[in-house]
Amino acid sequence: MGALIVLFLTGLVVVGIWKIFTDPDARTRYAEEFNGAPFESLLVMAWVACILVFFWGIFVPVFGQVEVPILGRDMQIWSLGGIGAFAGWLIWMAAAQYKSKRR
Repeated sequence: MGALIVLFLTGLVVVGIWKIFTDPDARTRYAEEFNGAPFESLLVMAWVACILVFFWGIFVPVFGQVEVPILGRDMQIWSLGGIGAFAGWLIWMAAAQYKSKRR
């Protein structure tokens, strides 16, 4: 089931990137969306990237075993993706709470 999620998310990213390069209308829409809410757009892009790194690191062990030195510790890349995905989710939930209280 997790492998299907990885393939689905990867497909969405590939289709989105393909549309940016081939469809001028999609490029314009994406640019308008980014200009309308740049912080949220960057957060979503980073969040999706972390989710993809997490799932690809789990389901492709050669990729997941890559170790990245952080603060003197070597952490595997899949765990960094998981931490980033969880942090993105926490930021998203906090922003949703803030928006609902502000209205």
